[in-house]
Amino acid sequence: MLPWALVLNLGSMFGGWGIAKMLRLSRPKQVTIGLEVGLQNSGLAIAVATSETLLNNSELATPAATYALFSFFTAIAFGLSVNRREVQLKQILGGILPGGKKGESPS
Repeated sequence: MLPWALVLNLGSMFGGWGIAKMLRLSRPKQVTIGLEVGLQNSGLAIAVATSETLLNNSELATPAATYALFSFFTAIAFGLSVNRREVQLKQILGGILPGGKKGESPS
């Protein structure tokens, strides 16, 4: 169960981020959407599974709890990963653009 939960978690984070990137949203929105898609599912799944008025089945909450146990650690890894890519891109563009800063016009 753990490997599949990990694949779901990382896949949803990077999938949300990738779709936001394809839609050309701003960088902060891309990261926010990626994190939200990856993190919001666990709390909702646990609430639905254990709610007395909905499923009321603690056994169904086990996969969601497993997902929740490491979703915050994978969120940190996701944040570091996308941030590292941005820093690398800025370093590359810094050597290409005049003045070394993005958006600065040549003099």
